[in-house]
Amino acid sequence: MYWSRIKTIFIIVFLVLDLFLLSQFVEKRNSNQLGLLAEATLEDQLKENDITYVDLPKDQIQETYITGTSRNFTTDDLENLKGQLAQVLNKTKIYSRFDQPIPIEENTPEWLEGFISNYVLDGDSYVFWGYEEQSRMLIFFQQYKNRTIFYNNNAVLKIMVNERNEIVDYQQTMLTELEEMEVDEDQAGSFTALKAIENMFVRNELKQGTEISKVDLGYYTLIADSQVFVPTWHFIIDNKENYFVNAIEGHIIRDSAKWSEE
Repeated sequence: MYWSRIKTIFIIVFLVLDLFLLSQFVEKRNSNQLGLLAEATLEDQLKENDITYVDLPKDQIQETYITGTSRNFTTDDLENLKGQLAQVLNKTKIYSRFDQPIPIEENTPEWLEGFISNYVLDGDSYVFWGYEEQSRMLIFFQQYKNRTIFYNNNAVLKIMVNERNEIVDYQQTMLTELEEMEVDEDQAGSFTALKAIENMFVRNELKQGTEISKVDLGYYTLIADSQVFVPTWHFIIDNKENYFVNAIEGHIIRDSAKWSEE
């Protein structure tokens, strides 16, 4: 009698479990099909609007927020800097002037990054970003694990160039103790590059005939004046305009920041 009841209970439990697993399978299959359909529809819409883009990373990223602190420089940090007179300002900034202006032999990122590797403290931690013609300033941003930290005053190298295309002096700030923050797994980089493009498209940021000429992943300051950075997709539009899309929440940031000499 008891055995009969136990068998009945087992049968009911396994039946419920089978129904649950079946419902999960159907839900996952439908979700995948809807995702593929949405992706195909988006790609069709982009094609219809003559919006083109370079090859995109397909997988969902796993990056999460990072945090760091401003590096406090010391006079010991300046000892090995050659051909220049350097000083520490307010503990967190190096200002240095070269003994003689140094000609820029090649106006290429490779030459410029090679130069700072030789003449700037931990220069290989920075990557060339651009040149501001009006202020004659070369901009380099610090990187974390080969990901650029965009537009942060505490992680930037600014090099001044004279009218003869010679390097004269520079200012440097740097972040240290950079590390990844622990967050829930579902918060770690939920936006693919294609999803970020969709965000720009539906918000009319991508006009007909637009070319997305470069895509890479870096970090942007989460809140102004904070040292918390969110993984961020960087897009170059028509080889001239920069857009940034928060890779976790999808917020769009236009490149409106300008860097001036302080």
